[in-house]
Amino acid sequence: YRTKDTSALKGDELTFYNNLKQALDNAYKYKEQWYQEKEIHDWIVLNVSYDHDNYVKWTIPDISYSAEGVFINKKAVCDGYSKAFMLCMDILGIENKRVIGRVPTGEETSELHAWNMVKLEGEWYQIDCTFDDPVTSDGRDTGELHYNYFNVTDTMMQRNHTYTVTTPKKKKK
Repeated sequence: YRTKDTSALKGDELTFYNNLKQALDNAYKYKEQWYQEKEIHDWIVLNVSYDHDNYVKWTIPDISYSAEGVFINKKAVCDGYSKAFMLCMDILGIENKRVIGRVPTGEETSELHAWNMVKLEGEWYQIDCTFDDPVTSDGRDTGELHYNYFNVTDTMMQRNHTYTVTTPKKKKK
């Protein structure tokens, strides 16, 4: 990305690069990391569809679990969303972590889920692009932007996410 040399890229690699570039170019319009992070969040939510059909059939292809699913097919599950977000944060130089936990699927059941944490101005926040991507129960993407899981606290995330890794203790901010 930084060299802008795409001469060796073909096919899916070039598609990956072009979509990653589009997301990062939007983010690099801003100097403040918060705005850069928001641009990546918004790009993912507006350009990627949750791989709902394969999810309900238990036929999710490996690519949907990766950043390639996001930047090549524009279709992924939570693991792909979180890996693509992490890649962008790494390139932008924003400290971040992936979190693996569980979310409820019924009264007494839960399933594995992945999301991210970011460190902005010395403080850690949680972000879940998958949960902010508005997909209806039938798998239809409404195309709306939501920020219910954008830079939230541990307490807010723990309302419906369970996990063992938490953000480091906040200072006085």
